[in-house]
Amino acid sequence: MQRQQWSKSERNTLFKLILENTCNNRVNWRLISAKLNRTANQCRKQYNYQTKSLNLKTNKRWSGAEFGQLFGSVIVHGKKWELIRKLQFPNLTAEQLKKKYELFEKRRKQGEELVRKILKGEEIHKQEIPHIIIQYQHFTKLLHMYENVNQMDMLSKQAVLKTDKDFNIRVSVAKMKEILTTHGIEV
Repeated sequence: MQRQQWSKSERNTLFKLILENTCNNRVNWRLISAKLNRTANQCRKQYNYQTKSLNLKTNKRWSGAEFGQLFGSVIVHGKKWELIRKLQFPNLTAEQLKKKYELFEKRRKQGEELVRKILKGEEIHKQEIPHIIIQYQHFTKLLHMYENVNQMDMLSKQAVLKTDKDFNIRVSVAKMKEILTTHGIEV
């Protein structure tokens, strides 16, 4: 199977074949891939990649509520991206949700390592200050959400409560504020 870039004519053919080979909202990727001499996975990913740029919703920043909805859905349903897409995010593709989740998880884990370091009282290096600022902003939003937890939908509530269980949000915010103030940064 080909591993080279998609040409414009291939992309146009892909969209045409999708229209011709969709029945009951299900795309026959195997049939399409055979006609394009590509794998079904390559065709599906190319389609998702191309439609991503057409989807205005993905071009805007996600709100805390949308992230809460995504993480709450993962807590309830696991990483069943197509199910989450159908139930919560019909304007996005399953691949977009997966990528958003994976990127956020990677950044969250890096941030959590830094917060753990702060809570343990370990030495903070100057190059870590920008990351502390980002985590401080994130945890400040979480604190606001936590204080208004009764006004949230169930999925967002679960995500915020899990974070507070893992890290005492109030203590984390106070310690980060203290470190930033020590380094001359007003928060």
